[in-house]
Amino acid sequence: MKFTWNTLKSGLLCFLFSPALMALLVVLVFKGKVTGDTEFYPWVTDALSMRYSVDGFFWMLFISVLVSLLAIVVINIQEIPRHEKIRVAFFFNFLGSFLSKLFLFWGGVFVAWSFGSQLIDFIPPIPGQIVAIPLCIFIAVASRLGILKLKHYLVRG
Repeated sequence: MKFTWNTLKSGLLCFLFSPALMALLVVLVFKGKVTGDTEFYPWVTDALSMRYSVDGFFWMLFISVLVSLLAIVVINIQEIPRHEKIRVAFFFNFLGSFLSKLFLFWGGVFVAWSFGSQLIDFIPPIPGQIVAIPLCIFIAVASRLGILKLKHYLVRG
């Protein structure tokens, strides 16, 4: 339970980022400052598109898996002393934290989209968005725990 709480606490900012943006959008829509036809600066839309694209999510996930496989190969193939294995294994701490925050971010995206689609007319609902929220939170905790167990297995042998 403590591990789960620490994972959620460390990713709270990532989880709340999208709902905060959506709350700002809801306020601007209700004040009449933003409509469905409002255009933003190109650099704003490019930055948001880069962060919220499914392709960007899968690229981050794919690169994380490739680099972790490389670290596993290095640890298993090379004759490395234990203290050096521990240094290489610190990468898995970073990877576990990165992946859990990535999934918590997408859980926050689904939270934001679910209340945004109910309050704003021009935001269509995503099928299954309510189910995706607890699923993303579960995957965040499970991925961090799994990577931690993998690190312990690789270092201890």
